[in-house]
Amino acid sequence: TSCEEPAGSPLWDSGVSVRYTSSPSNVLSTEVKTGLGNDDVLGRTVVIHDKKGRKIACGIIEPSDTTVFEQYPKYGGDLPLTSGGVQVESDDETQTISWLFTQGLDPRCDKTTCTAANCCGIHIHEGTTCANAASVGGHYWNKDLYPEDPWIDVRYVIEPSMPSAVNDLSVKTGYNAADIDGRAVVVHDYDGVRIGCAIIELPEEEPEPVDGDDLYVFDLSPYVGSSSPYQPQGVIEVKSTDDSKTVLSWSLTGLDPGCSSKCTSTNCCGIHIHEGRRSRSLGSCPHQVPRTSSDAPAIPGQAMIYSTVSPSPKLQ
Repeated sequence: TSCEEPAGSPLWDSGVSVRYTSSPSNVLSTEVKTGLGNDDVLGRTVVIHDKKGRKIACGIIEPSDTTVFEQYPKYGGDLPLTSGGVQVESDDETQTISWLFTQGLDPRCDKTTCTAANCCGIHIHEGTTCANAASVGGHYWNKDLYPEDPWIDVRYVIEPSMPSAVNDLSVKTGYNAADIDGRAVVVHDYDGVRIGCAIIELPEEEPEPVDGDDLYVFDLSPYVGSSSPYQPQGVIEVKSTDDSKTVLSWSLTGLDPGCSSKCTSTNCCGIHIHEGRRSRSLGSCPHQVPRTSSDAPAIPGQAMIYSTVSPSPKLQ
């Protein structure tokens, strides 16, 4: 599936009322009873609509390229275990990083400027393990090509009860994909203390999804044929639970600001999962239902709305 062709019907007949209400939009853990698991939604498309219900953007649900974040070894602070995912892509000597964290970050890392070394940072490190603090090492970049540390100003920003998300941040490290595969990604608190760690795993083939794992939409593109002035960007997290629910979280900008008022058009201000899969055109993009599931109601997303009450997190 891609946004270069129609995305097919929705996976369940819920998208009618799954909406955002302004731009930017930050939403945590919205549950919808769909009867679907991760294997049902992996590789499918998420479609975003404007206030008139027109399709304006599309992205593919994908696994994260890192393992689940763990608490940093011997971390003695009171922040909870960091929960989130990071996607790392490489192009020659540059890494492009996207992330979405839903809990465990330092709430002091708001829009105020932090001054401690590595404060509120997310960095690739030299080490290839998260089990031993002494082996994680320092920031990873080619010092022969770039004398200055490119990771110094890479930071997350978080707001109360909101996810922290960044999409397509480029960092010139001087290393390629083979160099960074297996390296540690480290998250720091406001004081620069290391609080979370994960290992970059660049899959040779698409992994089998497991319910409870985090899936993501990191790349949003204009919907095929759309001439909309709105260009949604950001990150969407998708997770399926053991009791047949689909849980969505997102941090998005570029949405239709008209969605701050009531909308009545079909699919207005909607964020919906569609049935289209990779490289397969499925027609006109109506909403879909897991037809064989007796657990999923006709309209499971009745009250889900995309809501934007505060600015989307950005880099400092």
